[in-house]
Amino acid sequence: MSHILEHPSLRTLDLSHNKIGDYGARGIGKLLVSKCPLTVLDLCSNQISVHGAGAIGHALEKNSRLLSLNLRLNRLSDEGGVAVLKSLLKNTTLTTLHLGGNELGELSAQAMNEVAIHNSTLLSVNLSCNKLGEAGGRLLQEGLEENSAITAMDLRQTGVGEENEYCIHQILKRNQDRAAGK
Repeated sequence: MSHILEHPSLRTLDLSHNKIGDYGARGIGKLLVSKCPLTVLDLCSNQISVHGAGAIGHALEKNSRLLSLNLRLNRLSDEGGVAVLKSLLKNTTLTTLHLGGNELGELSAQAMNEVAIHNSTLLSVNLSCNKLGEAGGRLLQEGLEENSAITAMDLRQTGVGEENEYCIHQILKRNQDRAAGK
């Protein structure tokens, strides 16, 4: 199996809806720090909780190949969301992150604030269907004000509030215009 995972042509791995849980997520963490050439990893709906998220976050700190990670519809909770997001303070390759539907809250919004301020490679973030709240929306807005790289952020059903969502949309539009050279 390890020979397959290290094969140079393996770029995309979709393990969505497989119930790999935290045990499988720890295995994925080991894979991410190996010679595996993965650039896209889909772990949607796998019953991953805080422990698996911690393993994936730890691996992301050391990984320099993965570009896209989908962790939507798991059970990360705020603690797991923070573990994944904080790893992006060291990771300089991930451009797309999907954390929708993971029971994230204000603590994750605070971690995303820090990522927005310090990470310049992340371009697209999906935080939809979480309970970030208006305070979380303000934190996201504050972080994004310092960021010129993120051009897309899905905040549907997060409770960030209309004003925060509007301001965030304006910041993302500014970043899109900069990226397009306008």
